[in-house]
Amino acid sequence: MKLDDLEQDFKQIKISRLTLGLIMSVAVTSGVVVWNAAQVAGRISELEQSVNRIQSDMSSAQETDPAILLRLDSMEDVLEDLSEIFDGADEIVERLDGLEEWVAELGRDSGEELRWELDEIHHRQFAFEEAIRSKGWGREILDEYLMSTWGIR
Repeated sequence: MKLDDLEQDFKQIKISRLTLGLIMSVAVTSGVVVWNAAQVAGRISELEQSVNRIQSDMSSAQETDPAILLRLDSMEDVLEDLSEIFDGADEIVERLDGLEEWVAELGRDSGEELRWELDEIHHRQFAFEEAIRSKGWGREILDEYLMSTWGIR
């Protein structure tokens, strides 16, 4: 076969443009995927080297430097103490909330409502005392109690 005959044989092979475009797009896509995979593999390799270096640094530091371990132990003790303090803080917060409510109740209406409540209690106490004194036996018991306890009649 001559070179001209070979050239003629290639000319007789006809590939449509669509087929050629499909082959080219598959080839380009494959190239991009392979390229990206190579980059990711390189990054994974670098990451693996970094992790190995960090592990070796940490193991050598723990083996050779007991001062670090002592310091970590003391820090753990301090953290435990702080956690115990903060556990009691919830109770303190609850007590403060209760005190704030109590102060708010005392301060309501400039104390006018509190004065009204105290006057109401005083009037009721007076009414009960008068009811007890209205009976002979009640007067004796009340006088005896007030004299022995408070020194008054």
